[in-house]
Amino acid sequence: MRQKIPLSVIFWREALKGWGKKMAYLWYLKMRASIILTFATLLLSCHGLGTSSGGFGDKCDENDFDSCDIGAALSCISSTCNCLYPWMIYDPLRSKCLSTVSQPCDLDADVKFVDCVTNAYCVSLPNEFGQPFPQCVCNRSYTPKAKKNCSDKKEQVSFYGQQLSQICCPR
Repeated sequence: MRQKIPLSVIFWREALKGWGKKMAYLWYLKMRASIILTFATLLLSCHGLGTSSGGFGDKCDENDFDSCDIGAALSCISSTCNCLYPWMIYDPLRSKCLSTVSQPCDLDADVKFVDCVTNAYCVSLPNEFGQPFPQCVCNRSYTPKAKKNCSDKKEQVSFYGQQLSQICCPR
């Protein structure tokens, strides 16, 4: 039975024939360095140089754009990771900030940076000037409520003088 020769041995035989020992060894060192650099780059990009972006409510540095998880629509506001826009609310089940009823959202299914709250979807409706405006609308059999969650007994019209964002609750 014939023994299989590893590919690396075959490569070295062929390389030594054509290039000579010195050239083959230099090529080997260059490839090894390239592989190590590629691996290190991937490792650092996956781990963000040893730091991770902050989650909702975490302390952050207002001067560091990457201190909060932008993929979860978070931004550093008053040294705390909060939703990018005041009309958004944080959904712990989806681990991201979501746009509330009648507020802007992303129609593009590939992007979906600004998603709608649970039981709502994004649709383009005309704004007060007749221009198309993508916004969140409650699904059928759901209605907008000014609550923090549907199990709350009563609606809150304002919260510290600001209109409370609307979520979609069963009718």
